[in-house]
Amino acid sequence: MLNQELYGLPIDRLPVRRAEVLTKLHLTYVYTQVDEQLRVNTNIIQSILEGAIIRIVLLVLFQKYRRKGRWAAGKLGAVFLILYGIMRFGAEFFKDLPINEQLGVVSISQILSIVLIVVGGYLFWMFGKNEKNSDAH
Repeated sequence: MLNQELYGLPIDRLPVRRAEVLTKLHLTYVYTQVDEQLRVNTNIIQSILEGAIIRIVLLVLFQKYRRKGRWAAGKLGAVFLILYGIMRFGAEFFKDLPINEQLGVVSISQILSIVLIVVGGYLFWMFGKNEKNSDAH
């Protein structure tokens, strides 16, 4: 936000209802170094998605599984990778990216987010498999 390099889509390029909701929630901003258009404030959206929501989900999972007993080491980290990938993928739809950062309908960041989701899913599966093997012994 300070450098104004991660600015969002202009509000007038969004569907009317979505633009109204973002404006009412004060998730818009004028990036004066770019232009004078009202744009989606992607910095706040990413802070909410990649910060607050992930933190809350991880704390809830941690508390739930701490009470039940142990959860395989690394599973919470794998959940973080999955959630971060999902949230980042979604947040990228609000950014006004240069054409050289897009591959068709998705951005390079979204492709990397898919990689994070797949790696997180694989790690979650592996740690779950190790958890079942250690319970059998």
